Amino acid sequence: MRAAGQSYAQGKGTLQVSVPQPRFHQEPLVELFSRQGWTVPEFTSVEQCDLPGDVAPFFDHDLSMTSRLESLFGPPVRIKVLAVHHTHSIYRRLVLLEKPNVEAPLLLGAIDIHLDRFENPVRHAIEQAQQPFGRILKEMTVQHGYHPNAFFSFHPSAEITSLLATDARSLLYGRRKVVLGEGDRVLAVVTEIPARYRLGPRPADV
Repeated sequence: MRAAGQSYAQGKGTLQVSVPQPRFHQEPLVELFSRQGWTVPEFTSVEQCDLPGDVAPFFDHDLSMTSRLESLFGPPVRIKVLAVHHTHSIYRRLVLLEKPNVEAPLLLGAIDIHLDRFENPVRHAIEQAQQPFGRILKEMTVQHGYHPNAFFSFHPSAEITSLLATDARSLLYGRRKVVLGEGDRVLAVVTEIPARYRLGPRPADV
């Protein structure tokens, strides 16, 4: 049953979803960092309207992040898997989204995927880890919708600074979103952290 305040606008292969906003927290990112032995930053909740100009375009859309990155930087965008924690029903991974022949990555992402909620061909494509999750859903026509439920900022740890080839003094921003399928079922929970200054000049004092 649909909760009060939820709505769908269903199109071909995509459900646009509006659901109540849950309490801010940072799974799966925190667990994946902890499993790697990395420092877990302190996250601060922010409003979308407060995102800086070089960050806001990454999140000003209702597409998959893969599609958005390809619209900003051109195709193709590929994934580099950094860490995986896999159970029978949950596939949890930490990835970089990159563009071939571009030295610095575009985005760091963490995702919890409910494998048991997909047909076998989709599940197999996810487990192969050759394509970004959003591209798999689109190409295999899985009905889904994206619902951002938190924006945040943090000072990067040494590990994130190295991964994103960013300045340790630069405040980073991210988004947490839920991917919902038919019947309001949660298909995945995603955290996305774009690299800074890929879409705008670095201030002189940074």
